[in-house]
Amino acid sequence: MPYSMTGFGRAEYADTNWLAGVEVKTVNHRYSDISIKAPKSLSVFESEIRRIVSGRLARGRIDVYVTISPIGERPYLHRINWGLAESYVSAARQLAERYGVDGSLSAEFLLNLPDVLAIEEESLDQTEVWSVVEQALQLALDQVLQMRKDEGERLTQDILYRLELIEQMVKRIAERSPAVVEDYRCRLAERMALYIQDGLFDKDRIAAEAAIFADKSNITEEIIRLSSHLKETQRLLQESGQVGRKLDFIVQELNREINTIGSKANDEAIASEVILVKAEIEKIREQAQNLE
Repeated sequence: MPYSMTGFGRAEYADTNWLAGVEVKTVNHRYSDISIKAPKSLSVFESEIRRIVSGRLARGRIDVYVTISPIGERPYLHRINWGLAESYVSAARQLAERYGVDGSLSAEFLLNLPDVLAIEEESLDQTEVWSVVEQALQLALDQVLQMRKDEGERLTQDILYRLELIEQMVKRIAERSPAVVEDYRCRLAERMALYIQDGLFDKDRIAAEAAIFADKSNITEEIIRLSSHLKETQRLLQESGQVGRKLDFIVQELNREINTIGSKANDEAIASEVILVKAEIEKIREQAQNLE
């Protein structure tokens, strides 16, 4: 059965040094649109994250949120700008000599001067960090796929139910169709009789008019094509993979045929059934938009 494009998954994975968290949200979209939000330190992994996500989720608007945090204290590196510190000390000595003031500088004072000291986080071990992030990503995608599968099954069952309703309506339309011409012939005869005082009228004329009407209002071909589209939709819903776009096209064809039937039949009973069919087709269209 086809999958829905609506899903959600959240997972965490940790080793001895790192804890990664991944959250994936998906909604319906005409194409595959992947958005990744992650700390700057993980930007190097963005293309790989995108590759994995697109390999498992074929279609939809997909938002991926990634976090990473150390387990325990992270080591930091300090860097002293020796040249700049020496310039500060030299300037202090020159001022002391010129103005006769104390030119000594403490280490604490120097460290607080701009740009003398830089504290940097130790560079990440990319192999180790990616291993943790990838595990969390795969676990989150597992949850998304399960949700999309469950939702896809529910949508499919709903569409199949509506297809059955439409089949019953089309059957009633087909059964009513032959009576439409006979009703027209009787109404035509009644109208013509009103204009003929002696009660006689041209039966050949009535037959000819009825034949013309029968030809114009014949919906046999439309019913056949409509029934064929319904069977094709049922078959398509038994397939796996991407069926949403195909289903969207078939829904357009269903609408085309039922509209033609409504315009040709010229019958109140059939018109009522046509309205019901169109309502069910619209519900199918709305559901189909959520299928991958």
